[in-house]
Amino acid sequence: ILAVFVYIGYRSLQKQALVLETAQSARDSQLLLDPSLFVVPALFLAAAALITLRIYPWLMKGLAWLTDRFAGAALSVTILHLERNPSQYSPLILLIILTVSLGIYGASTARTLDKNYADQIRYEYGSDIVLREQWALPGGGSVGPRGSLAGGVGSAGDEEITIYEPPFYIHKELPGVLAAARVQKLDVNVRSAGQFRGRAHLLAIDPTDFAHTAWMRRDLNQHHFYEYLNLLTTNHEGILASRELVEKYRVRVGDWVTVSLGSQDIDFYVVGMVEYWPSLYPDEQPFFISNLSYLQDEYMIQPYNVWLKVNETARLTDIVDSLREQGIWVIGIDDVRSMLIAGRQEPQRMGLFGMLSTGFVVSVVISLMGFFFYTFLSLTQRYLQFGILRAIGLSVGQLVAMLFIEQVLSVGAAVAVGTLLGGLASKLFLPFTKVSADLTGSVPEFQVIIAASDLYKIYLTLGSMLLIGLIGLVVILSRMRLHQAVKLGEEV
Repeated sequence: ILAVFVYIGYRSLQKQALVLETAQSARDSQLLLDPSLFVVPALFLAAAALITLRIYPWLMKGLAWLTDRFAGAALSVTILHLERNPSQYSPLILLIILTVSLGIYGASTARTLDKNYADQIRYEYGSDIVLREQWALPGGGSVGPRGSLAGGVGSAGDEEITIYEPPFYIHKELPGVLAAARVQKLDVNVRSAGQFRGRAHLLAIDPTDFAHTAWMRRDLNQHHFYEYLNLLTTNHEGILASRELVEKYRVRVGDWVTVSLGSQDIDFYVVGMVEYWPSLYPDEQPFFISNLSYLQDEYMIQPYNVWLKVNETARLTDIVDSLREQGIWVIGIDDVRSMLIAGRQEPQRMGLFGMLSTGFVVSVVISLMGFFFYTFLSLTQRYLQFGILRAIGLSVGQLVAMLFIEQVLSVGAAVAVGTLLGGLASKLFLPFTKVSADLTGSVPEFQVIIAASDLYKIYLTLGSMLLIGLIGLVVILSRMRLHQAVKLGEEV
């Protein structure tokens, strides 16, 4: 019955996703999750756990058939007990399966939403900090250590304006800066084979500096982006073209394309094709990536942005002050670190993550209490059985081995099933959060995250619980007195 409700809920989420995908705009970061994204997965996990309880006795029966050939009383007695008394373990197995699976689903939900939100911000800006600097200064004359390097002189009223490029090595020596790169973004006209192909973005970079500075997710392109940067390094006139240029304008690797900047034409050689690139969106406009040094050789030097990769202790005020001391004036800053902090402190996001964390903590506490109550109550009920086994010759070590095997085949199996069900629920239902959280059409593509660190925390909690329980059982069994345990008349 629960499975039927799960199927109906899943189909409803699919239909809702189709409707919202056509109505929502891309890269809108408002977080409003549908409550059914928590109700339907919970019903799915409950239904799957109940089905597992129906299959469990058959698994133990098959395991008993396999282990009949092996010597050892502890293994045979334990598996026969589990096969013949499955209802005795059903509540504990159900509780642990639901705890582990719901914990994994909740952790994956929080991790997925946080990771995809952070990836969107990092992709949009490309690095930790983006600086826009003032190059045109009134008064003419040389400014800074290198003075006037390019661009010539124009007029602004009665004042001359000198365009100069500040020495770039200064940026790499700023406090807290790990790497820096020059990045220039331009809108250009594209021609290929003598025909006008349309407008495109041109991103001019220093490949080596860009490799150390830019953020790039591994799955966005077919190859690691270092390989694409190597193509630019070995081909000074080379250019990387977006897939849209290949599909829309029929530009191929090996073709020459002409880029128009104002009245000047620059020829580039297509050396590779990419799907995505930091700060460039293929759904907005096709794009190219080229060498900044080649562009500056062929065209006048224009102001570019400076991308900085910084460590955790870097302070923005120290960076700006250091640049000002060198005669470089910052007129615009995009600080991705502060954006991520501000986004994670949104009340809706904090409330959601707090709810998921609280729910998991409560479920773990309930599981711990249930495990310990079940273990010691079960021991008191089976005190007579253990006493008889000791009386007929089983040692304390064999009884401990029986209990260990029993816990592994019950609690261990429940943890394994809960892990599988939690991962399956995450794969099935978390893709719907990209619609509910307005992440449809986002770049980079939505990615479901199941972090190994979250699994380790769950396993550590349940493993500690199991270890403490076994230690308690060992202490009780070691103090067992046979003349008190084997009192059949009193027990009856």
